[in-house]
Order: sequence, then structure tokens, then C-alpha cells
Amino acid sequence: MSIRYYRELKTGDYLAVDYATADYYRMLGRAGILEARATAITGLASSMSTTSVSRGWLRKECRRVARRNVPKSWLKCINY
Repeated sequence: MSIRYYRELKTGDYLAVDYATADYYRMLGRAGILEARATAITGLASSMSTTSVSRGWLRKECRRVARRNVPKSWLKCINY
């Protein structure tokens, strides 16, 4: 896995993106899509679910953060 952590600018929620999934989505004809762990309910870390996100959305709506800057409670819910 090649996990990178991000923080959504509007909500402050953290998400983990698995860049190793890029080839899989490219094979399906969905270039630019990545698998991620993100909240289903804004602000509720325990509502973490697996989803897909676009690189464009990450660039526009999120900022990359170091793993050490992600609160432990969020890391526990992200489970990566």
C-alpha cells in the first residue's frame, strides 16, 4: 500500500488515500480515481468508509498532511 493522508479544507476531516489502487482504476477506464478511507458523516471519524476519490478533487478540496499530524483517534478509525 502507498497511503497518503489528507485533510479536507471545508470540514477539517482527515482521509487516507491508497495510491497503489491507481493502476486498478486505470484498467477499468477510470484514470485519476483512487481508493480512500473517508468519513460518511462530516466530522464523525467513526463513520469511516471506503470510497473512491478523484485526484482533481484532492487537489482542489484537500491538503496533504503528514501521518504524524493526523490525530490518533482519526488514525484508529482510518485503520491504515
